[in-house]
Amino acid sequence: MRKKSTCYEKNKSRYLFFLIFIIYVTPLFLFGKEDLYYYEEALKTERVSSFLSIPLYEEFLKNNPPKKYSEAVVGRLFDLYLMNKKYDDLIILTEQHKIDKTRKKRLEALFIHLSNSFGISSDTISNLSKLAIKKDSNSLISLIELYNIDKNKYILSYIFAIKLKLNDYESIQYILNNITDINPILKIIYYVKINSSKLKSGIDEVYNMNNSDETKKELFFLYGVHLSKIKRFKEAIRYYRMSNSFGKDENSINYPKATIEISKNLYIKGFSTDACKNITEKKIIINNESDEFIKIYCDQDRNKELNNILPAIKFYAKKDYNFIFKRYLNEIKD
Repeated sequence: MRKKSTCYEKNKSRYLFFLIFIIYVTPLFLFGKEDLYYYEEALKTERVSSFLSIPLYEEFLKNNPPKKYSEAVVGRLFDLYLMNKKYDDLIILTEQHKIDKTRKKRLEALFIHLSNSFGISSDTISNLSKLAIKKDSNSLISLIELYNIDKNKYILSYIFAIKLKLNDYESIQYILNNITDINPILKIIYYVKINSSKLKSGIDEVYNMNNSDETKKELFFLYGVHLSKIKRFKEAIRYYRMSNSFGKDENSINYPKATIEISKNLYIKGFSTDACKNITEKKIIINNESDEFIKIYCDQDRNKELNNILPAIKFYAKKDYNFIFKRYLNEIKD
């Protein structure tokens, strides 16, 4: 394991050197120095956390940099998405940007892996990926046809993950209107995402249809997410704890996602000691930037590293619902 880690660090160092090198070989009259801001901050942030560097690379790519920059950043994002299992982002990236032959092979290998996990063909995965990023009616009809051929629950989860990432709510509503046997939890996830007034009635409807422990676990968790978004953190913690009371796996080496949310909400409320005590024994599965933040913050060997990426943290704090980063900036200011 140590050799593999060393190899990764060497490759990472070479790649970061390559990215830094590009800054100096591309004439700045093609791309202003101020336009390099997110690029340079991404490089600095990646030395602390590959996960936290991703939004900065994404922001840089949005500004339509010169080809030499964009090719390098697309390649780096591909690697980071794959390494951090951000497969929905990876699919979107590869459908919107060209990738080299080596990465195409790695993408094909990912499709095979996903097909084995989902129980559907890799060709179906590939077709789903191409169709899911499109918003036209013909593509939506084709997506529904693909689902109707197989009726595999993972197909809809896959489609929803990509559509939610793209904020393509019109397509999601179309799918909800045209597929009657959809997993109702997907509808609740959509309602939480758009802050729908139908959320409470939707949760009640799902609960009455299926009140299994697994359903309760998901519903309480999702309502906790909603409460966190509207800054009702104390209530959110209660619902996350209720979620954790169902379907416990004492032998798991990972914390349940609700436990991570409890720690984040405790931290936002100012209870940093309690937040960190809550996540000291098991592994944290990282799903978003705030997960990665609380993991680093509560690690006594690493938390000082956050001071090295303050520009990145200020960037995250400006994004919707990233209250945890605003809390950290207030904490260090005090």
